[in-house]
Amino acid sequence: MKVFSEETNELGEGPLWHPERNSLFWLDILNRKLFEKSFESKKLTADRSWLLPEYTSAIAHDKNDDNILWMVTDKSFGKFDLSKSSYVPFLNLGLENSFRANDGGVSPDGTFWFGTMEWSPSGINGSIYSISASAIIQKQNIKIGIPNTFCWNSNGSVIYISDSFQQKMFSYEVENHKLKSTTARILVDLSNGNSTPDGGAVDCDEFLWNAHWDGHKVVKYGYYGESQKEILMPVPKPTSCCFGGPEYRHLFVTSARTTMSKQDITKYPMAGNVFIRELKTPGRPSLPFCLVI
Repeated sequence: MKVFSEETNELGEGPLWHPERNSLFWLDILNRKLFEKSFESKKLTADRSWLLPEYTSAIAHDKNDDNILWMVTDKSFGKFDLSKSSYVPFLNLGLENSFRANDGGVSPDGTFWFGTMEWSPSGINGSIYSISASAIIQKQNIKIGIPNTFCWNSNGSVIYISDSFQQKMFSYEVENHKLKSTTARILVDLSNGNSTPDGGAVDCDEFLWNAHWDGHKVVKYGYYGESQKEILMPVPKPTSCCFGGPEYRHLFVTSARTTMSKQDITKYPMAGNVFIRELKTPGRPSLPFCLVI
């Protein structure tokens, strides 16, 4: 693992490769910041950054406009214009003040999925939502503690969602934009240890890569949840990953330093940085979101 950006994010999250801009976007949720860095940049800091008006936790690029990012926050779902540094809410989520959104992503059918959680998680009190391309928001019939991962198989019939509160990753069948809760199966169970599954990405061979919060690593999983490969990290809290770069052969990994003591940060000074590693197998691109109303 090499350092891609030395920005010391408190809670680095939501890495997104933007193919048209040839750059990586990511978030620092707790500091309400959005970053962009070109793949060709020789700097070890971001090329651009924006202070966001709301606590943003997941982003997607727009299908038709390179300057637009769709994002979900603690209050709304809307679009951010990079050229104007302005955010326009599109849907009010109506969350209680003790809740915020967390991870999310766009499925192969163009639906934006995301989860909500308590700011201070106390149980399985969060929810899962989907927003269709026709702007219909739908609450799924499952509860969750800390929602993460939001990856799909190639045809979108199966979604992988982690609950970092339970330290487990689940797979669900999807039909007509709905989770079939009766098909839920535990893909990965880390509840007997200290680490938890966090954000992830899928490669072209359908293997799922997942960052392990408090686990110091990113793990590659097979269809049945079997560990195929581990990449050790120089930080304890990797948070999420995505594929990008030329031919999508580079894995980008965000990390965090929140809740770490001064002693921990002295021991792991790169905590909060963004990392990069070239792999042999390319990954699947993150999909864009587009409204058709």
